[in-house]
Amino acid sequence: MNITKGLLLVSGVSLLVACGKPEKETVVEYVDVPSSSSLCSQALGDRCRELENSIVGLTEDLNQAVNRGDKDEVSRLQLEMNRQLEILRSYREGKSDISEIEQRYAALKSILDKSINKPNQIPHIAYKQDELNAVREVFETYGDLYIKVPEASGEPDRQENDSVKIDGELPWSGYWYPKRSKELFEGVDSPLRKLDRYLANQGIQSQTADWEARYFDQYAAAWEGHCDAWAIASVLTKEPRKQLITEDETFSISDLKALAIMYFEGYQPKVFGRRYQGVAATDGQIQDIRPEAFHRMMKVIIGEKRQPLLIDEDPGAEVWVKPIIRVSWRVKQDPEYDHAVLIKAFPWMIKERGRVDDRLTDTSFDLAAPAYEYRLFYDVNTKSEDGFKVIAGEWINSSENNHPDMIFVPGESSNKLQTNKQISSNHEYIRKLLAKAGML
Repeated sequence: MNITKGLLLVSGVSLLVACGKPEKETVVEYVDVPSSSSLCSQALGDRCRELENSIVGLTEDLNQAVNRGDKDEVSRLQLEMNRQLEILRSYREGKSDISEIEQRYAALKSILDKSINKPNQIPHIAYKQDELNAVREVFETYGDLYIKVPEASGEPDRQENDSVKIDGELPWSGYWYPKRSKELFEGVDSPLRKLDRYLANQGIQSQTADWEARYFDQYAAAWEGHCDAWAIASVLTKEPRKQLITEDETFSISDLKALAIMYFEGYQPKVFGRRYQGVAATDGQIQDIRPEAFHRMMKVIIGEKRQPLLIDEDPGAEVWVKPIIRVSWRVKQDPEYDHAVLIKAFPWMIKERGRVDDRLTDTSFDLAAPAYEYRLFYDVNTKSEDGFKVIAGEWINSSENNHPDMIFVPGESSNKLQTNKQISSNHEYIRKLLAKAGML
């Protein structure tokens, strides 16, 4: 790929995402800056052009620093790049007041300046462009994050504890149906064979099982499957409590869950964060969904709305989606930085099952509970009754390589984009069946 100077290049790359669903993803690199004449108002045109020229020069300097292996200079230049990109974006949106941006980056620069030349202490507060965009999307949607700092009390490890959890029914656990397994369609008692007979008894032509068999891929990767559809279905439907007998067919609990999974395949939730793509833009240098964005979304979706949300818990190429139902935090002042806190987060997640199973969801064996560690930096000049405004964050310790990749928020969305076209064409009949089972 040829890379020239400037802002953004978006090029398509065919990838497997969401537990094996083929989609088109993007790779972001720096290229020529678009002309401000079409993106900025006349009043801000000169400022935009100055920034665009400056960003081109910064890109050259940044590339040279990267080639020299000068980590201190790379951090300085990337932070300045972030500042200028945010200001440019503000101007392009017609917003000339950049005081909040300037205050935030002055605080970040102070943190970085104090860390320079300290071995292994350069914080990851200079973001790549995709990381920066992902964080701003979260804060623009859900508001800024404020954190309360444990007061000094002579106890160096004094902690503040907090927790949030959902209301209502838990998401249900179920088999995630790997792509290279045949349980969905093989045998007269498979879920899709039963569905086809049920529909035929109502005079509806359906070949959902045959379609699935025709496109079965025995060479699919071991991790490819329907975990994304399972996770979505588990939060948008109620768990079936018993079998359903209708139209001379008996649907077991696991059958009904399988049909719900197929019904919600193709559902498009709102996605926050950027998927790991195995390319330079998203290799180990990028921290995926940043912890301050993760923390804010947990506070709002689970803490305020009392609703579950979904994460891709694998920061690598594989995608493993799970619903989070509860999070607890331990917060303490960071001994290494003046204006930072260390957080241990304990999310409770419902996990998928490794086989077809009619048992009802039970947190004694259907629960996953990892621990995430991260550092949040705050601006000491922003104190309010909610605490201090968080201005950056980084995953630390084992969580550098073990943290969420993306966050999914179910909402208003069409789920008529199923890969199985027979499912899609009989969408309404399947919905009525799920409703008859008390799932919708």
